[in-house]
Amino acid sequence: MKKSTTATLLSLISLITFSLTASAVEMPMLSSTDNQSKRQWIGGVGYLNLADELDGESINLGAIVGSLGYKINISDNFYLVPELRVGLGAGGDSLSTSYGNEYYRMKSTVDVEIDSLIALSLRGQIEFNRGIYLYVAPTYSRGSFSYAYTWVDQYFDEQEPYVQVSNDNDSLDDIAVRAGIGFNFSKTAIAELDFEKFEGSDVIAMSFKYNF
Repeated sequence: MKKSTTATLLSLISLITFSLTASAVEMPMLSSTDNQSKRQWIGGVGYLNLADELDGESINLGAIVGSLGYKINISDNFYLVPELRVGLGAGGDSLSTSYGNEYYRMKSTVDVEIDSLIALSLRGQIEFNRGIYLYVAPTYSRGSFSYAYTWVDQYFDEQEPYVQVSNDNDSLDDIAVRAGIGFNFSKTAIAELDFEKFEGSDVIAMSFKYNF
């Protein structure tokens, strides 16, 4: 993604977030008590799994993600929630390939893990009876990844194999739409399950959140 596109998106989401927050704070028709009941902070922590394929083999990466959002009541059962999520890697994966014959053997391994994640979204949320709600959220996400490559070459007429190790990292960003379902266990405790795409990878996240 070009830097200009990313900057434009971030500016747009920031402007919308500021405007919605300001308008909610300044609602003249509500008393301070009513106004507060229409707005609340939501914070939480969860686990995210990113699944993809690399060289035809499946790979799964994990991350612990913290989130902070601001819930704004737009109508009876509809809310807008600007939300920031930040994550750190919590479980990598490895892929190996090998080749050999009676004279030679080669094995290569790549270890992949998430270094960090950051996402900014503005989600629309519809709440139903019994504490259940659904949401969709246009989201800008950026992830940093580390790669460790190991090559082992050995000719059987030589005692010592040749080993080469290298490391690399990469950052990817994407604009996608998250969709999920949530359940209010009480006035403060919430569980959520959502799905999104990141650079073609499937991302599933489970989180527990609290209103405050």
